[in-house]
Amino acid sequence: MAEIAEQQKTPVSETDLNFQEKVGVPGLMFPFFPKAIETAVIQEDKESCGGFPLWGKKGEVENVYVKKPAEDGYLRGFAAFTKLDGLEQGYSKGNVVNVLKKGMFWVRVLGEVQAGDEVYVNETNNGIGKDTTGLKIVGGIFKTNANDGKLAVVKIV
Repeated sequence: MAEIAEQQKTPVSETDLNFQEKVGVPGLMFPFFPKAIETAVIQEDKESCGGFPLWGKKGEVENVYVKKPAEDGYLRGFAAFTKLDGLEQGYSKGNVVNVLKKGMFWVRVLGEVQAGDEVYVNETNNGIGKDTTGLKIVGGIFKTNANDGKLAVVKIV
């Protein structure tokens, strides 16, 4: 057990980080890991196929937003990676999106993160990282190290 803890403290090499960029895709879920998913209709365009925060608005069960609504907005989950014809460039207003509430999936981070760091979402720019001025994701932890702008694995239980 001590050996595993020591390995988690060891910095990840550039080779490992480059590998993550080749195999990971923002919002791509890990199979064989329990997850909670619901569907909703996205109310704004987003040039990404997944891995970004989705915001709800009280009283609107079927809708999600890319930007946090000014009134009654709350974090609903994260967009799961979806690959469909016509969706390669991202989501358009009115598309159905899978909302991940729990599970293990890839995200692009804002700032450097280390395995074991808690996950936060910046409510202004939707950046996902470890900046404690953001909204803490209850049960959210980074499972891999990543440099700013690179991919990391998030686990939410």
